[in-house]
Amino acid sequence: MNERKTAEKRIKRGKDKRGFTLAELCVVLFLIVLLSTMTVTFSELVGNRSKDLQNEYVFMEQCSLLKNDVTDWICDNITAETGFTTDGGVLSAGGYTYIQSFSEIREAVFSANNGGDLIKCTVTGVNGNERTFVIAVRTAVGG
Repeated sequence: MNERKTAEKRIKRGKDKRGFTLAELCVVLFLIVLLSTMTVTFSELVGNRSKDLQNEYVFMEQCSLLKNDVTDWICDNITAETGFTTDGGVLSAGGYTYIQSFSEIREAVFSANNGGDLIKCTVTGVNGNERTFVIAVRTAVGG
């Protein structure tokens, strides 16, 4: 009789340890799919944000280079006799027109104050970014 009870206990234990139910497996698979989807989406968002920040950095760097380039151009082309004009947003002096050639800058629009000693440059990037900077003009006397 004792052997019979032991055999019944073994059988019950075997039935109790029969593995995962289908519902449990579905829940685990759902969680795995959900986490992998979130990981992929997050990595794409981070990658896109990284590209945007890189483009913004290049744009800001090229704005700085443009400011230096315009300052050098002003030193080379503007004198007290020739002066400069900013007609239609284009910077000109003594028959020369400033042409910007930076890849991330779509447009540079120039304007001047009434005294003619400051040039304001509004720069628009290829991604729609916009920056404004001012350059002081000190004309060279004589030619």
